[in-house]
Amino acid sequence: MKITRLERTVVCVPFLSGILSPPEYEEFSTSYPAPLGQRRQDVLRIHTDDGLTGIGMSGPYYGERANTTPDVIGKDPLEFEPRNLGGGGYNIALLDLIGKAIGWPLCRVFGGKFQEHVLVDYWISRMGPEASANAARCASLEGFKGIKIKCKIDDGDVADRVHAINEAAPSLRIVLDPGHRFYTVEKTLELARQIERYDLVFEDPIPKDDMEDYRRLKEETDIIIAAHFQNSRQVIEAVHTQSVDAINVAPSDWAFLDMARIAAAGGIPVWQA
Repeated sequence: MKITRLERTVVCVPFLSGILSPPEYEEFSTSYPAPLGQRRQDVLRIHTDDGLTGIGMSGPYYGERANTTPDVIGKDPLEFEPRNLGGGGYNIALLDLIGKAIGWPLCRVFGGKFQEHVLVDYWISRMGPEASANAARCASLEGFKGIKIKCKIDDGDVADRVHAINEAAPSLRIVLDPGHRFYTVEKTLELARQIERYDLVFEDPIPKDDMEDYRRLKEETDIIIAAHFQNSRQVIEAVHTQSVDAINVAPSDWAFLDMARIAAAGGIPVWQA
């Protein structure tokens, strides 16, 4: 089997109504220079001479992006290491192709199936309490068990949103993700005291410059304290300091597995989003 062709399809998948921030909550930054609805992704296919096709997808991006392709044309996909293919989605397409070639599902390629089903949370951006409650009702009706909300302490309505979501759909676990914008331990604990009777997770509540601050949050509130990490070194530090209750591991390929195994050895559960 030889690789014959690489194919890239640029897509912009629309969001469902009620997911994105209304104009009064919308904000832009270097990482988010335009509305989320304008983000693109690449659907990537690796074709072979025996008819098998591996499919992968890039991470989201804005604007135009050069089609940088790996040097794989004419090569047997079973003869080189997917880790060396880099990111951008082609590594996932190669893994998919390898799994198809040997007749294994990807979970087996990655080392074996851990569970039968993977829970997925509903997700909404920053918005007011009423809109958040409407989204929670939709999530519950669709069968979701949790909802992740983007937020920041400056909005002044974080506790009101949590109350509204719980009233609308009391069975949902709520993950609050302010992207460090609860700012300090003191502000985070003040908010926690208002809402800790609910089933909650605080993900990246404050900057991760000092994980001792996270350990203090973990010790002083019953709310689950989680961190979103990008590499194994961060996970090692969290295991060593026991500073978080859970970890969101960022990469989407082999690095995710490395991080998950380190966390498991330290008794810390993970999810990937």
